[in-house]
Amino acid sequence: MLAADSAFRAIGAISQSISTKRVDDCNARVAENRAGVRDRQADDARRRGNIEESRFRAAAGQERGAQAAVLAAQGVDVASGSPLQVLTDQAGLDELDALQIRSNAEQEAYGFEVDSVDLRNQAELNRSQGRAALTGGFLSAGGSLLSNAGRVSSAWYTPTAAPTTG
Repeated sequence: MLAADSAFRAIGAISQSISTKRVDDCNARVAENRAGVRDRQADDARRRGNIEESRFRAAAGQERGAQAAVLAAQGVDVASGSPLQVLTDQAGLDELDALQIRSNAEQEAYGFEVDSVDLRNQAELNRSQGRAALTGGFLSAGGSLLSNAGRVSSAWYTPTAAPTTG
C-alpha cells in the first residue's frame, strides 16, 4: 500500500510539473507573439511619422513658395531684406515642426520597442519557470520514491537478534 501511495505521489508530482511547464511555455509563446506585434507597431509608427514629416515638408514648402509668389507679384524683392528674412524665419519654424513630427513618431516607436523587450523578457522568464517546475516535479517525485522506499524496506525488513552462545 505504501509503495502504491509513493508511486501515485510521484506520478502526480511529475504530471503537475509537466502541466505547469506547458502553461508556462504557452505563456511564453503568447508574450513572444505580443512582442512581435509591438515590433510591427514600432515600424508602423516610424513609417507613419516619415510620411507625415514628408507631407508636412512638402506642404510647408508650397506655402512658402506661395507667399514668395504673392510678394513678388506685388513687386516686392523676396531675395533680400525683410521679405527674405520672413521667408527664412518661416522655413526655420517649418523645420522645427517637421523635426517635432519625427520626434513624436520616434517616441511612439520607442514605447513599442520597450514593451517588446519587456514581453520577450517575460517570455524567457516563463520558459525558465517551466523548466524549473519540471525539474522540481522530478525532484519531488524522486524524493517521494526514496522516502517511501525507506519506509517500505523497514516494514519488510526486521532485524533478528543474533543467537547467543553461552
